[in-house]
Amino acid sequence: MDPTRTSLIERVGLSENPAWEEFYAIYWAPIIRYARKLGLQESEAHDVLQETMVALMGILPKFKYDRRKGRFRNFLLTIVHRKCLAVHRRVKRKGEVPIDVPVGESRLAPIDRLVEQADASEPDESAWQEALMLVAMKRLEADPRIKSESLAAFRAYVIEGQAASAVAQAFGIKQNALYQIRNRLIKKLQDEVAVLMRQSQLED
Repeated sequence: MDPTRTSLIERVGLSENPAWEEFYAIYWAPIIRYARKLGLQESEAHDVLQETMVALMGILPKFKYDRRKGRFRNFLLTIVHRKCLAVHRRVKRKGEVPIDVPVGESRLAPIDRLVEQADASEPDESAWQEALMLVAMKRLEADPRIKSESLAAFRAYVIEGQAASAVAQAFGIKQNALYQIRNRLIKKLQDEVAVLMRQSQLED
């Protein structure tokens, strides 16, 4: 997919369905991942996505993009971040506890700390970058040109940090072959992240 261009934002602002679908395709996964990185549950993250898109549908028709005032990514991330906080506060007010949190154990969520901080409205840039990394990994996993065995070995060695000797033995390959898989997929992962970064920065 080509990097997002200023013209895409302008076309989305005109409510053209194909443009909106392209916009949604670019941003839905990073938004979900960002919300999850902040500690929201899956259903809450989808609430953030829905509320962000509803807000943008109201904003973009009259939105005038001016690069001198900053990147569109910063504008979008601020909206997403504030929606995360709003959803979290709403859940807390209802006293809801995620079903995957053991009884007696507190909810381990960075967002709990964010809402207590004076700068809670500031987006978490590192969480956004991590979200892009996770989305990039998902793209690799969906690439039919990459063997599932290679991806599994890469995940075990690079993502999970298992010893090279143990991974090579488990997958029945030589360590040199494992290193080649690592180098090849790291390059592909970096390329995917670069594409996502260009898209989210709205480069011309």
